[in-house]
Amino acid sequence: MKAIVFHAPRKVSIEEVPMPVYGKDEALIKVIQVGICGGDVHFYDGSQPYANYPQIYGHEMVGTIEALPEGADTELKTGDLVVTEILSPCGRCYPCRHGKPNCCANLKVIGAHSQGAFAEYAVYPIRNLHKVPDNLDIDSAVVTEPYTIGYHCVQRSEIGEGETALVLGAGAIGLTIVDILKSRGIRVIAADLSEFRLNKAKVMGADEVIDSGREDLLSRTLELTQGEGAGVVFEATGVSTIMGQTQDLVAAGGMIVIVGLTTKEVTFNGLNFTKKEMTIHGSRNSVGAFGPVLKLMSEGRLHEKELLTKKIAFEDAVEGFRYVTDHLTSEGKVVIEVNV
Repeated sequence: MKAIVFHAPRKVSIEEVPMPVYGKDEALIKVIQVGICGGDVHFYDGSQPYANYPQIYGHEMVGTIEALPEGADTELKTGDLVVTEILSPCGRCYPCRHGKPNCCANLKVIGAHSQGAFAEYAVYPIRNLHKVPDNLDIDSAVVTEPYTIGYHCVQRSEIGEGETALVLGAGAIGLTIVDILKSRGIRVIAADLSEFRLNKAKVMGADEVIDSGREDLLSRTLELTQGEGAGVVFEATGVSTIMGQTQDLVAAGGMIVIVGLTTKEVTFNGLNFTKKEMTIHGSRNSVGAFGPVLKLMSEGRLHEKELLTKKIAFEDAVEGFRYVTDHLTSEGKVVIEVNV
């Protein structure tokens, strides 16, 4: 089969590689489309600290079941259109024992630690697969995985209908957060530097947008919240200074949910922890989110197709990674069409 092989930063090629072999609890999947994640861009440019080369990455996948083991204990069948969870937790460590397999101390990620979906075929545990509802098409299904990230963030926030949320960063994950929040009747303020992204946030239903390159983020947020700050602030930029600023943007007694990634130190004023009694939650991957996200999509309550803005043919994938790297703030989700 053909696959996109990452040999080193910015050294990527399409090659013939052996067909993956599936085990007794695994399924062989024929990949139809696969999204290019921000993490994949970091694998491409070498800024991902967990990169290992050579590797076949890719995890935002939709495909059909090509083969199942004989006698597999599943209702799934060959030909079913599926999406897949990508985490392989150990099931033994502290977080696994306490219902947080997404935080597994020995976590393996399919498409990072092992072969992923930038290939014509890939292998996944059967337990990780979710059948796509019959009324959803491929272009909706392919963005399921990033939507599960946004869904988990919103779950972590425990925000209630009628409250106000501030979403910092309107990239792919920030936009899914906006969309999930609006499905729950939340007033949403979205902030970003990119006009393209802010326009997408409006399409997703954002009630207010802040161009933080032209407007003062703090003063505008306070203006839009009657001087209180937002009840929940979602940090999806991965910029350490913005993470630190969340303490000023959140209302007293409110919550901060951080999903953005940074290796830099983040500074908080110690007094704010008690003066504002704010709660800070991290958010990593997702737990139990695929079913609810597919249900929301199936019910027509999300704007998932607005997230997808460009399709790239498999044979053009190498150039596609260059393109995505150069257009991070002017494209939404870019997908590679593999077996289409």
